[in-house]
Amino acid sequence: MPTLNLQKEDEKVMTQAQKIDNSATELAPAVYEAIRLVQGELAKIGISKDGVNESQKYKFRGIDQVYGALSPLLAKHGLCVLPRIISREMNERITIKEWNGQKKESVLFYVTVEAEFDFVAVADGSRHTVRTYGEAMDSGDKATNKAMSAAYKYAAFMAFAIPTEGDNDADGHTYDVEPRQGPAPRTKLDGPHTSKTALRKAVIEMISAARKCDSVECLNDILRNGKETIAQAERDWPSLLNGDPNIEEDIGLKGVVAQRRAALQRSPAILLINQMKDECASVQEMGVWWVTNEDTIEGLDDAERDRFDTLFNEHESSLQTANLTRAG
Repeated sequence: MPTLNLQKEDEKVMTQAQKIDNSATELAPAVYEAIRLVQGELAKIGISKDGVNESQKYKFRGIDQVYGALSPLLAKHGLCVLPRIISREMNERITIKEWNGQKKESVLFYVTVEAEFDFVAVADGSRHTVRTYGEAMDSGDKATNKAMSAAYKYAAFMAFAIPTEGDNDADGHTYDVEPRQGPAPRTKLDGPHTSKTALRKAVIEMISAARKCDSVECLNDILRNGKETIAQAERDWPSLLNGDPNIEEDIGLKGVVAQRRAALQRSPAILLINQMKDECASVQEMGVWWVTNEDTIEGLDDAERDRFDTLFNEHESSLQTANLTRAG
């Protein structure tokens, strides 16, 4: 009989534990449950190591094997993985190959990308972001593609606890790179920003500010105040302004400004403000204009109305300041 009581107590404890687990699952964002489900299935089926590094003689999981294993599981459990490239750096390196008993040098492009991957649950839109780096070398135009694939692959390895083996190269290739003689000298730039790190930071800050602009005047101010930075980037790092052609999401400062300018010019609030500026030369005229166009103003959605109110108040303040200046 004591054994029966112990069994009942065990069942009671297990039932309570299950309730707690179910409650936690219900409260947790759906993205973590989706990751858990994908992780659970991968633990059963694994990902085969079909790639072979011919130089170092080890097997590895290539990006195709990762995509092939993940794609059906992501669709099944309602999980999206959305990439975002944060930065890209490229350097030229020398590789040494032996051909017919002679060593030959050739140029390799060494690329490092910093990437974020948003794991988004279809059920409730909750997301978890994983940040990784990808590195790759290539003698042609594939280094960036390989680096992005490596970043995705290792984000998946870490998020879904997929075991790895060996020093897995981007595409199973190994290069003999000529060692540098001492640390590479740091080049001091001529301009307001004395290093590429400082220049990149300044342009990224301008891009961030441009994306938040609520008026074309704001965009013009950013370009006007940052003209020295823009001139230096044009000379020392043009892709900061024009974007990287190898990264679709990277459109540079010029692309961001052009996109934002086009969006603002289509904005109903901006169109109303421009109409008001053309028709009103004083605060009193602005008041009359408001009454005349009240129905249109009230018809704006919340975001456009907030933008309209902000710009209207700014223009009203500027006219009042101008009147005080003239009066003084």
